Amino acid sequence: MIARRDFTDEQWYRLRAAPFQVTEAVIEADPSGTLATGRELKAVEGELERVRYDPGENSLVRLVANSLKDDAATDPGVAPADLPEDGPLPERVLAVMADLPTVLDATVDADTNAAFRAWIVQIAEIAAGAAKEGFAGVAGPAVSEPEQDFLDRLRQTLGVS
Repeated sequence: MIARRDFTDEQWYRLRAAPFQVTEAVIEADPSGTLATGRELKAVEGELERVRYDPGENSLVRLVANSLKDDAATDPGVAPADLPEDGPLPERVLAVMADLPTVLDATVDADTNAAFRAWIVQIAEIAAGAAKEGFAGVAGPAVSEPEQDFLDRLRQTLGVS
């Protein structure tokens, strides 16, 4: 069974940061205002809550989701340089996500690695589809072209089809 002790502080931080980093990147790819952002964040929180109680979910996904809900104050991990400093946020997040498979390769088996990467893409998709991209998040497409571009590039970066 996978446990927190299986990861260095930096690895753990990166795994815990990934869901929120991709969520922020989706929001910044095509900002739609406060209402839409609220819907996107609420949808991601709902996904975190869902996986916490799903016994069929991957054990690393559940461990990270539980950690984000239960012990954020007691085990934040070590904060490495979160994101590169230059460029738009979605580009900086993609740069960090490019290292995620290496972090996973060093700590978990191939199936867990693939499941976690797929879940990170799923988090981004949930955020992107949570609110329409027009005025106040009530008009326009559910997923805008800039968001879709980010999702496509994230899938490619993480090797998720």
